[in-house]
Amino acid sequence: MKKVLLGLILLTPFFSFCQINVADSTVQVITYWDKHEKMTYDIATSKATVKGNDTTYTQKVKFKVDIEVLDSTATSYTIQWKFKDYASLLSDESAEIQANLYNGLTIEFTTDELGTFDKLLNWKEIKEHNERVFSELKGKTNSQEVLVKMLRQKFSSQQAIEEHSIKEVQYFHSFHGVGMKEGEVVEENVSRDTFIGKSVQSDITLELTEIDYENSTYIIKYWEDFEGEGVVNLIGSMFPNYKEKIENSIGDDMSLNDFMGANMHESGWPLYLVYERTLSFNENHMYFEQCTISLEE
Repeated sequence: MKKVLLGLILLTPFFSFCQINVADSTVQVITYWDKHEKMTYDIATSKATVKGNDTTYTQKVKFKVDIEVLDSTATSYTIQWKFKDYASLLSDESAEIQANLYNGLTIEFTTDELGTFDKLLNWKEIKEHNERVFSELKGKTNSQEVLVKMLRQKFSSQQAIEEHSIKEVQYFHSFHGVGMKEGEVVEENVSRDTFIGKSVQSDITLELTEIDYENSTYIIKYWEDFEGEGVVNLIGSMFPNYKEKIENSIGDDMSLNDFMGANMHESGWPLYLVYERTLSFNENHMYFEQCTISLEE
């Protein structure tokens, strides 16, 4: 049951919000990108379950993405991501499927003039790419057939593709639009809408921790702590027939926490970015997810 829950309660990680002003120690996270400008990034993702002293990785992959600014106007950017060199560090039957889904995948989307994510442009092409992969895997092992069936449902619509195919893009653009002073801490309690129409309360903290004037870079960090009882109630509303069993198995000390930190260049390109999610059922049982994005050297 918990494996099913993990896949469903991962709430979309937050909000989308440079220029460094030396005079008053402020930063405005803005994209100053030229048409046809290109960058390549290394991305690594991992998912693990921790029980006591035992850590079991359920996903550990790395890949590269070539990013190109296709168009630049006074009010928007059109950006393309091309995925390549996907490799799983674990040996399991899902690795081949995941590799085929990522390798050769192209994502095109727009942002506003600040670099805040706007909309996905080519979801139909992504769906066609995924369908070609699923068709090529038809007739493989029974267990792969089951995985393919599940993934086909997962990527069956525009909404599903936007929820599952562009996570890394959303991480990449999360801080764009933010304006803060060095050392400033912003704290707020917010209500987050979820994909099932329910909301959950969370406390967010945003901080500009450091400005490196010599190298024109800065470090910005974000924390979000979801209210435990609200998360439990959310899960229970998703599985009403199992609500009591879920509440008893999770316990009162359940917590869900997000963290994101980035070392940004004043041009708006991240040098390094990390996203982490920790879901604790109790002090001895935890789920951990991490994604790192670093500029290729």
